[in-house]
Amino acid sequence: MDKKKLYSTGNILRFLLPSLCGLFCFLVPITYEGQRQITVAHLAMGLKAYGHAWWTYIFFVFLGIGALLSSWASLGDPSWVQKHAWLGKVCKVGYMELSVRLCGALLVTLALFEVGSSLFPASLYDREEGVLFTILPALLTNLFFGLLLSPLLLQFGLLEFIGGLMEGVMRPLFQLPGRAAVNCITSWVGDGTLGVLMATKEYEKGGYTAKEASTVITCFSAVSITYCVFLLHQVQLTPYFGFFYCTVVCSSMVAALLLPRIPPLSYQKHAYIDGKLFGKPKKQVAQVKQDKEDRLLDTALAKASQQRSFADYMKKVGHNWVTLILAILPSVMTIATLGIFLVEASFMIPILTWLGRPFHTLFDLWDIPGGALASRTIFTGFVDMLIPTTMIKSLAGSTYTITRFIIAALSVTQIVYISELWPMLFSSRLSFGLKNLFLIFVLRTLITLPIIILCAKFFLG
Repeated sequence: MDKKKLYSTGNILRFLLPSLCGLFCFLVPITYEGQRQITVAHLAMGLKAYGHAWWTYIFFVFLGIGALLSSWASLGDPSWVQKHAWLGKVCKVGYMELSVRLCGALLVTLALFEVGSSLFPASLYDREEGVLFTILPALLTNLFFGLLLSPLLLQFGLLEFIGGLMEGVMRPLFQLPGRAAVNCITSWVGDGTLGVLMATKEYEKGGYTAKEASTVITCFSAVSITYCVFLLHQVQLTPYFGFFYCTVVCSSMVAALLLPRIPPLSYQKHAYIDGKLFGKPKKQVAQVKQDKEDRLLDTALAKASQQRSFADYMKKVGHNWVTLILAILPSVMTIATLGIFLVEASFMIPILTWLGRPFHTLFDLWDIPGGALASRTIFTGFVDMLIPTTMIKSLAGSTYTITRFIIAALSVTQIVYISELWPMLFSSRLSFGLKNLFLIFVLRTLITLPIIILCAKFFLG
């Protein structure tokens, strides 16, 4: 495209208006009905409240249809799998993932109609804290608007511009290409699952090496801002959002600096999917140095010029919504529920106490109240990020504010949650085993927890 067309008024507006709208939706807090939050959080909370009476029935229908479609596609050979490749790819899965989807649909049915209440733990049927009644509505409403509005940041050139500016930062600091900044921002303003999806797709296209993709997924695919708002609401810390997010950012950046340089990430192959080893793109580096801002603006405007149809925009959003319904929701329902069952089991209390003993000592050293219970939550975050905060709800009142702050921040910075990460990572072509994921989880905990405690002491006294 020639410069005149590229810098036309229409193209500049196509770049600026969606980008500014996206920044407003995700980064600018506004006050509505006495609550000061970002726009996406207001929308999510409004939708959640509006559909309070019928969310459970929606999930029953969604997960039921998803289980049927996945069974049909995975066990049979229907023509629509080939005809609608994007849908077939979501529905046709391995036996393990199919089992998770079927289990999710079954658990929703049991919880909704209170079937088998004498056989299963009471937490499955709990209207106040059960996964079906609290976690799924919050997850769906947050991701609904996240997936709807995040393309304003992703598809109209803003992140190409920001990613280019970050080229000289990402490689020396985090051993990543500049465009990895796009993944990071996408995760934090949209959702961590979007960051994982982008990283695996980029690896499969040959844009990332295995090490780069693994680094993005385990260091930058944090939960979204809106999810942090929800989490703080759960632990009654909404007024501390600024302090909380500053703590999460600081501790996560330190972990991102260290983890790519130590095993297991440092042992990941620095090779592309075709087997070609990583090499410095000298021509690209030279090009970045020459008229950097002009080149980046050209790239951003070129990206914006490709977005002409609202129908195409909504088609991509629709595909993401289908993936959310068919893949992510049943995985969260299954793994989070089973994880809560496991954590609540009487035989797990001494195990979690033993695992958390070093952290209990750390909490006592820093005079953190409720350290015994808080230390038992540390390893439960590997299953799902909401389990630790659910376990400490008994630590109510101002005495335990700092404890709830620490556990909530840690649950965000641990990043590696099998309930959401598993369905996307293990269905991709990126090889990163469960053992390595657990090691990353442990390392992130060891690195970020001392920083979180220091920040909590500084902010909350």
